Amino acid sequence: MNYLIAKNDTELGMCLRMLYPEFKKVEVQPHLNKKKKMEFHIPVDVDDETFARYKNRLETLVN
Repeated sequence: MNYLIAKNDTELGMCLRMLYPEFKKVEVQPHLNKKKKMEFHIPVDVDDETFARYKNRLETLVN
């Protein structure tokens, strides 16, 4: 299973807005990274091509 990673609340909001129309249920898993900062992992159960499209879209929106 692939994960999208949001590093702050703004990225999490963008990710959720992107995924809600596609999935019935979106799960957010909070994690602490190596620097003890909060990250949000969002599991996405899709094929690799679709995941790459979502990941590229999120990176475009963040940058």
